Amino acid sequence: MIDQLGEGGKNVHELEKARKRAELEKEELQAALEDAESTLEQEEAKVLRAQMELSTVRQEIDRRIHEKEEEFENTRRNHQRALESMQASLEAESRSKAEALKQVINQINFKFLIFFFALLRKRNLKQISMNLKLHLIMLIVQMLIYKNH
Repeated sequence: MIDQLGEGGKNVHELEKARKRAELEKEELQAALEDAESTLEQEEAKVLRAQMELSTVRQEIDRRIHEKEEEFENTRRNHQRALESMQASLEAESRSKAEALKQVINQINFKFLIFFFALLRKRNLKQISMNLKLHLIMLIVQMLIYKNH
């Protein structure tokens, strides 16, 4: 019985040691858990800051892209207007030159016809040279061409 009591005392002592070791291990695990939770909170805060910074950067990039798209569209519109203006000027100049050319040809034709008819009135057909006849034909052809345009 004494042996059993001695053995029971040993067992109690070993159980007490095991309990203290378990308690110490629990405290170490609790401290490790608290450290891990603290680190997790810090990392979560870092992730949140990074997400906010990323969101801010994305918004800035989107804003800049929008500005560049507006700038490009304005430039395109301005170039389109300038092109249309130059095209209208070119067309007006072409019409003006064509009209001026028609007037010059009509004046030459008119003067030639007056000269030609004056010669015909005088019945001086001999003075109407072959060159004048060719010139008259060319003028008539030119008048027909310009009439058709």
